[in-house]
Amino acid sequence: MNPFLFRRIRGPVFLLCFAVTAILAQWGILNFAQSWPLYLIVAGLLRFCEAVFGSVLLQGYNAVPGAPLVRRPSITLAVSEILIGILLLLIMANSLPFATFWQAYARWWPLLLIVIGVLLLLERTLDTSLNRRAAERFGPGGFYIPRRRRSGGLVILVLILIATGALGRWASFVPSNDFHWDPDWNWNWSLTGETHENDVALEEPFVANGTITIDNGRGDVEISPSTDDRIHVTAHQLAHVADRDKDKAFQNTRPVLAVHGSSATVTVPERSGVEVKLVVLVPDSAACTVSTHHGDLSVSGLRKALTVNQDHGSVALDSLGGPVRLKMDHGDVHARALTSDLAIEGWADDVTASDIGGRVTLNGDFMGDTELDTVKGSVGFHSHRTDLDLAHMDGHFSLDSDNLKIDGASGGVKLKTRSKDVEVTGLSGDATIVDSNSDVSVTGRKPLGTVTIENNTGDVTLAVPAAVGFSIHGQTGQDDELSSEFPLTQSVEGGRKQIAGQVGAGGPHIELSTLHGDLRIQRSSGEGIAVPTPPTPPTPPDTGNLPGTEKRSGHIRHLETKGEPPVPVAQ
Repeated sequence: MNPFLFRRIRGPVFLLCFAVTAILAQWGILNFAQSWPLYLIVAGLLRFCEAVFGSVLLQGYNAVPGAPLVRRPSITLAVSEILIGILLLLIMANSLPFATFWQAYARWWPLLLIVIGVLLLLERTLDTSLNRRAAERFGPGGFYIPRRRRSGGLVILVLILIATGALGRWASFVPSNDFHWDPDWNWNWSLTGETHENDVALEEPFVANGTITIDNGRGDVEISPSTDDRIHVTAHQLAHVADRDKDKAFQNTRPVLAVHGSSATVTVPERSGVEVKLVVLVPDSAACTVSTHHGDLSVSGLRKALTVNQDHGSVALDSLGGPVRLKMDHGDVHARALTSDLAIEGWADDVTASDIGGRVTLNGDFMGDTELDTVKGSVGFHSHRTDLDLAHMDGHFSLDSDNLKIDGASGGVKLKTRSKDVEVTGLSGDATIVDSNSDVSVTGRKPLGTVTIENNTGDVTLAVPAAVGFSIHGQTGQDDELSSEFPLTQSVEGGRKQIAGQVGAGGPHIELSTLHGDLRIQRSSGEGIAVPTPPTPPTPPDTGNLPGTEKRSGHIRHLETKGEPPVPVAQ
């Protein structure tokens, strides 16, 4: 066998791969724009074959008198190319969320250098073994020199790993919005740019309290209640294909509605270059499971459980009666008027939720702003930078890249974050707050519980109503400011400023500490942020049946009724 075989067939192999992927894309089997990591895998396989099988063949070639020494590629680089190609292919196919990969890579990238080092040692051992065998077979000159191995690409790869690893580690300490990569490559790529449209309507009778599964690969989905005991499906197909292929494209992506007793499925086959927008009307007593891959989802008016698997699209929820569970992979979430629990996991952008009758749980990475209003249940927020648990919140919660604000928390607060300014107002009950590299400000109200605030680098400010009794201890750096509006004892111990004492008759204990930053203990007016009692208004005149005198319903903070003034709040 020719030792240069694998090197000579690279061009034809890549051309063949390009032709095959282009044909499969035209047939709708794969997405051409997302299959490019396959070329990296093929390149790695060719390099690996050349490095392993060519090594044995080159022994005899280099043993020929006068033959030039031939360099072979690195096995380590070949293995690296294959693994990187597989990872990229998983990311492009949405099997591996990019946020999950980036978070793991930013933390464990030094292990890759260890793996590369081990592979290089194994490769060196292989070189030594081949040299010994070649010397026994061909004589002292019957071997090539291992250091002639081509390794420039490996050096570049190591430098890239170090640079991206350091960048990822640094990015984990800065606002996430500053590094927001949009993986939603919803490309309707085709060798032709023509667009064709088609409409499809389906309907079937369906029983009450059934379960419905909806799966749409590419396109928006809108779900709302039907006025009868039937499932109605309306599909609008958009095909970016040649004119001769449009009928086949429409047929291959035609929605399928199947009913089996108390369960039903609505399925749209996915084909590259074709988008199908679905409008589905279902009985409001049906429990729904919805999966979309490229498109937005809107659900309203249902009374039973809703489960959503959403890839690359936003979700809008309105007036739902059952528990809602969302698994996101990029996209916004807007929810209002839910009477049960809301759970969101995965990777999302902006999240807004208001008038939630149950618990709100968010687990994952949230790249945009998060706002919660009027949550009757508990609140849980867990990401790679922030862990928050609220027993109850009758006010507002907001979080962005730099700030975290909680208004009206009671019953227990547990917060651990970093690089975010924390502001908590209207705090009652116990609280544990841990932060670093930012400031912390807390305003308490009755009944105040045990409070612990720890900050690594940043100011700590605590405001407590004058009528509340408590004991307190605080400490900060010797060169930082320490102030109190209460009669407390200050001292310097161990190179740090200390403050301690008891206010009133004593009560719950407060522990404050910051490694470097100012520490302030202040009096807050009244009971904290309690809403003041307004004066009794005069009796309104009898308006009879004049229009416009209907009783207004309660409003949601970020969806206020136009013209209704806000309730005054003491700060």
